[in-house]
Amino acid sequence: MQADARAFTALMQHLRKVDGDRHTVILVQVENEPGAVGTVRDHGPAGEAAFAQPVPAEIARAVGKPKGSWQQVFGAEAAEAFNAHATAAYIERRWPPPASV
Repeated sequence: MQADARAFTALMQHLRKVDGDRHTVILVQVENEPGAVGTVRDHGPAGEAAFAQPVPAEIARAVGKPKGSWQQVFGAEAAEAFNAHATAAYIERRWPPPASV
């Protein structure tokens, strides 16, 4: 996570240096197509521990479901929902909106 943040910060600082007054770069997409290849989610010890935790209350409320585990709340889509939430949370921790340098 720290390496990602350093690389992205360096890129944004470079863009400001070379394009600061011209504003030809109007948008930078953070984390283009994040995700995992070959699996829906992390099955390592940390991933399993996180998947065993209850769905955050704000997520359950947003989808209109009672609190529970990822499996209880999302059924067959639990792994995909868990991964989507984890990926979005990672991106927002690294680059809170609006991301600027």
